[in-house]
Amino acid sequence: MSRCFAFALLVAVAAAHEAEDVWDDLDDMDMASDTFRQLKGHKAQGSGSGSMGGSAGSGSGSATPAPAPRAPTPAPTLAAGTKAVVFPTKLTGFSVAEFKGGLQFAFRKSIAALTKVDISKVVISNVRAGSRRRLNEGRRLAAADIVKFDVKIQVADAAAATAMTTSVKAITTRNLKNTFVAEAKKVKAGTYGTFTGDPINNIDIAAREAAIKTKPNTTLIKTETVVAPAAPTPAPPAAAASSGVGAIVGGVVGAIVVGGGAWYFMNNKGKGSVTPS
Repeated sequence: MSRCFAFALLVAVAAAHEAEDVWDDLDDMDMASDTFRQLKGHKAQGSGSGSMGGSAGSGSGSATPAPAPRAPTPAPTLAAGTKAVVFPTKLTGFSVAEFKGGLQFAFRKSIAALTKVDISKVVISNVRAGSRRRLNEGRRLAAADIVKFDVKIQVADAAAATAMTTSVKAITTRNLKNTFVAEAKKVKAGTYGTFTGDPINNIDIAAREAAIKTKPNTTLIKTETVVAPAAPTPAPPAAAASSGVGAIVGGVVGAIVVGGGAWYFMNNKGKGSVTPS
């Protein structure tokens, strides 16, 4: 009986250990399952954030950057020895201080369009102020500024100069004004580049439109050969440094000689020959 009881006890203990091991195994499996689920959750979150970050990154990367401001084409200089058709012109509605790079570019662009040449062939020179003109504005008169200047259009030869003269004479006041106003608005809008610090940026072209008047003076039109600008007069050469040093040395030597002579004269005064008694 006792043996049976002992055997039963051993079986119960073994079963208890086995049940505990099975429980531990199940617990380990649950922990592993929980860990797996957590890892899976973290992975899903990482994947989501990564895709969101990637989407955000791709969205920000696909944004088109603002274009850098373009510098306008500088005014050309006609080559010496070439021919040009030259005619004086005046423009009402702007001052000399305002008629700078932006407005000059618009006027050159207008002349080029109406004479069917490239803008690089058109040059403005000799800009000066004209007499102010009184314009009617309702019941009052307003003084409008006038700018005078010369327009030069480069041509290939005498035959081309004759044809260009005919084209310039065909330009009407209305066509030139309308073309100039349209080009000035384009210049201010930055169509041809950014005129940094130019007066045109502070001018309301539409508000000035009523006062704008312009027309070439075709009675004084002529053809001339372009002359190269005079070379600037070179500055006189700087005086050599040795000249100043020589003057200082000469002054010091002269002072020593004069001082030595005076000292010798004072010490030897009265030491000449003795008159016998």
